[in-house]
Amino acid sequence: MKRLLIYVVLSVMIKPVMADVDSRLIQMNCQICHSGGTTRLAQFKGLPETERVIVLRDFKTGKRPSLVMGRLLKGLSDREIEQLAKRIDL
Repeated sequence: MKRLLIYVVLSVMIKPVMADVDSRLIQMNCQICHSGGTTRLAQFKGLPETERVIVLRDFKTGKRPSLVMGRLLKGLSDREIEQLAKRIDL
């Protein structure tokens, strides 16, 4: 019981330290494929931020089929997806 209590306390204390990845780093990974205007980032053009979040979450859940995007987005938290949607600027 004592070990469980220590584990819970430590996990609560450590969680803020393990904050979400900076959205700039995530965006840099996106640019590997999506730079130069040769890929489908155009689908985000003119979409409000809330719509961009929906599209990214749909990739993550598999609702929107993809070969790569779903796999990449599964590693992101909902907060990170929201931050990324803010950074997508076309």
